[in-house]
Amino acid sequence: MGRPRRFSPEFKAGVMLEIVSGKKSLAAVGREHQIKDTVLQRWKTQFLEGLPEIFAPGQPAEQKRLRERVAELERL
Repeated sequence: MGRPRRFSPEFKAGVMLEIVSGKKSLAAVGREHQIKDTVLQRWKTQFLEGLPEIFAPGQPAEQKRLRERVAELERL
């Protein structure tokens, strides 16, 4: 078996937009890109859970995550 394929965040977002917009079904996208349905379902869950952060006031999610990580390491 080879290494797992890596997909860019931009690619994942584009695929999810196709699915949630109704242009294509999850199964159709999976066949087109040769990606398992379980992987697409996980991406979809992450995509939908992350949407509220886009509209949240304050710092971007990545900066928040990094600050939390630094605080955790400082506590250790």
